[in-house]
Amino acid sequence: MTASRDEANTWAEHLAVPAGGVADVGVAPAWTAQQERVGRLNAQAHANVVAGADEYVLEALLSCDKMPVLVCDLLCTELWRERALPLVVKLIETNPPPDLSLLKLFVILNHESSLVNLLELCLYNKEACVALDDIASDLAEYCCRQLLALLSEKEEDEAGSPEIQQLRRMSNTATSAVRFGCLSIVRYMTDYAKDLPLSVLYALLENNDVVQILVEVVERRSWEVRNGDSLQRWENGRWTAAPTGQPQTLTQAEAQVWLALNNLLMDQVFRAKYRFTTANKSIVLKLRRYMTEELIDQIPPLADLRMQLDQLAVFDSPLPTDVARASAVMIQQVSTVRETLATAVHSWQALVAAQAERLLHVSQEEKEAHFESISSVLVQSEAPRCAVCGKEAHKRCARCKNEWYCCRECQMRAWPGHKPVCDVLSEDLHLHSK
Repeated sequence: MTASRDEANTWAEHLAVPAGGVADVGVAPAWTAQQERVGRLNAQAHANVVAGADEYVLEALLSCDKMPVLVCDLLCTELWRERALPLVVKLIETNPPPDLSLLKLFVILNHESSLVNLLELCLYNKEACVALDDIASDLAEYCCRQLLALLSEKEEDEAGSPEIQQLRRMSNTATSAVRFGCLSIVRYMTDYAKDLPLSVLYALLENNDVVQILVEVVERRSWEVRNGDSLQRWENGRWTAAPTGQPQTLTQAEAQVWLALNNLLMDQVFRAKYRFTTANKSIVLKLRRYMTEELIDQIPPLADLRMQLDQLAVFDSPLPTDVARASAVMIQQVSTVRETLATAVHSWQALVAAQAERLLHVSQEEKEAHFESISSVLVQSEAPRCAVCGKEAHKRCARCKNEWYCCRECQMRAWPGHKPVCDVLSEDLHLHSK
């Protein structure tokens, strides 16, 4: 059944910045309650979009001023994944507990992707972007970090115990969802740049040069991976096998990259502040080789961008019109939320040691609560939707009971991306049923 407007308001009202910061991640009861609320809000926001219903989840988050809270929670979870998770992996490798469970690690990784997904749904709207206020620059910095990580992804390491391999696959799936979600967030922030703090432009243009990052994403076609003879594309939140013998349409990720680049290179807000050099000019001009007629047929505004790039190749690089004045103001506005969260942790080894028992051991009561939470999220949509194509679904994954499909073909396409999550959930579901 669909969650009501009052339920969404209640969930939004109770969202809060973790009182213990990174130390709360994965173990504090308040954090567990928060990740459940985020999961339910995210599921309901998706259901509203699919049904074309009122976006009352967005309204609840805006009326309760919770957009900055979502970003703070996101930065907390990112820090835990970057600093604490490698130490947890080392602990599992050297001294695995006899009753090891990866369930809570899956919940933490999934929480970060849920936060990104919810922000992605909300920031399509201008009001949500504006509601970020000063923390918008922290979100811009976060997105740039994830896009750089997308470019530095390595082939999956097969070394280690079965538990380590399973955790690695699970982590790769979750971080892929985060990184491709950040492509959409960057695109939406560039849509509404003139309404955001100047520090956002500094984060995107001066501190990271997101233009060069996105050009590299285009060159590497990061939304595609080749697995032997099979080509997989990132679609609908997972890697799925690309259909053969059919014209290849743009994926959402590919379209978001091009729309963001169009904003960054054509919008006067960015052109007034972006410094062209000989080096970055040559990088930007690489885009011309990819701007085919097929691409422009699917995204017509890119015709003007192609013309602009042709002019850039012939004439001197345009100078930004207000660099000195804008930079002085922007530097003063840069936020340091992530740094504040990080400095509050005096020892990451001590933090992991304190969390280890609760992270790697899951009680029967916690298993029951987790699967009850999954069930409640799944029933928020009256008609389950296929995880691949979005059509009404009647087939459910027999192992984890967590995904729905409209046909076997969609299930097979989804399996490479779904397997790591399925392994963890089905293992704990099996233990729970005993």
